[in-house]
Amino acid sequence: MNIEKKAPFRGVPEQELALTATVEGALPDWLAGDLLRTCPAVFRRGQWEARHWFDALGMLYQFRVGGGAVSYHQRLMDTEASRAVREGNVTHTSFGTPTERSLFSRLLSPVPASTDNVNVNVVALGGDRVALTESPHQWVVDPDTLALTARVHYEDAQGALGMIAHPHYDFARDRVVSLGMRLGRRTQVVLYEHAPSSRERRVVGAIDVRRLPYLHSFGLTPRHAVVIGHPFDVSPLALLASNRGFIDHFVWRPEQGTRLWLIDRQTGAVRQHSAPAGFVFHVVNAFEDAEQTCIDVALFPDPGIIERLRTEQLATRGFPELEPPIVRWTMRAGVEAAESEVLLARGFELPALSYRKRSGQRHQVAFGVRIRANGGALGGALVRLDLESGERTFDEQGFVFGEPTFVGRPGATVEDDGVLLSVGAHVSASRSAMVVLDARTLEQRTWAEVPLPIPLGFHGSFFRA
Repeated sequence: MNIEKKAPFRGVPEQELALTATVEGALPDWLAGDLLRTCPAVFRRGQWEARHWFDALGMLYQFRVGGGAVSYHQRLMDTEASRAVREGNVTHTSFGTPTERSLFSRLLSPVPASTDNVNVNVVALGGDRVALTESPHQWVVDPDTLALTARVHYEDAQGALGMIAHPHYDFARDRVVSLGMRLGRRTQVVLYEHAPSSRERRVVGAIDVRRLPYLHSFGLTPRHAVVIGHPFDVSPLALLASNRGFIDHFVWRPEQGTRLWLIDRQTGAVRQHSAPAGFVFHVVNAFEDAEQTCIDVALFPDPGIIERLRTEQLATRGFPELEPPIVRWTMRAGVEAAESEVLLARGFELPALSYRKRSGQRHQVAFGVRIRANGGALGGALVRLDLESGERTFDEQGFVFGEPTFVGRPGATVEDDGVLLSVGAHVSASRSAMVVLDARTLEQRTWAEVPLPIPLGFHGSFFRA
């Protein structure tokens, strides 16, 4: 069954498309800029087929807001990976799709080329808008044409670090902070930082590991980076000379429990804590509480969600429910076991918060999306979690929404003074929309609709005009 005929993945996007959205309601007069996002869009081309949602060829799409109007623009990514698919010569690694290297090629070059299919996230790195995936490759995006214009080249001695697609930005120090993976005889998880416009990474600290956990995001406070070593990991040697997808080498070992590493951002010293076995894609936030370090996560009981996102499963069983509990782990020096507290039992994924005001600081409000199937019909809601007053939700009949993005009102002094932006697509009609919600009440302020289905995607950013 072709996954591109199933909600929320319908339609093969055109190479490039630009149009004007139909706007209902009033846009805030201070809201001007671009909501730029990625999505996996092309699942099949010729003899090639993506075996996992994460492997579909990427598309960039953008809602541009200004002057009371909203325009829409989309463009497929032109990468080395997409060109290899067009030419029928796929030799780069993918998340969960086998490569096509011959035995001779694998013996000659045991380490396969990493994918540059940057379909996971778009962030600001200095003056550049940069598309990311979980590999050493990043691409600069033209803000007007959405073309990928240049690879990001790091001018340092760190080599081809496999970088995650969720870097943090430290506003107080004006530094980009992120994680990289260094494979070899000495396998390490590396914490690095650099100035936003610099392409020279400085290593802050490193964790030596015998088995590498799958890392998608991490927590950052002014004092520590918090790295989650859930027991879904791999021996680096297993990755050599293989045609299997990257994630297909990982093994779930719940008896090991979860390791929580705290890297001191001043000294690079590492200390370790433990927590029950679980699986985390996304961190809500991390912060210091006196002598304690806390991290809030969307916690799955195991990595079964990865299997449910394989295209065969999506085509036959439909999209899985996404409502993992929101859990807080609290770590104290000298106490190995972290304390666990469930903040919201029926939680959400793709979390967001008032990042400029609350990243690395204690927060009260967080946002996310909850996706579920009611009677076989896919649906969902945007969620606002207030740790004092509870949750609010927003939904629209027939629509499935993606990651929410908080945009603060200029001059705001409280964390939820602003709007929440999210893109949703109708599960059966050729309709998609960017919705603008009051971040405090989740009341709809604006609905900007375009007459086409936009595939459900992962992450992106709002770039102010």
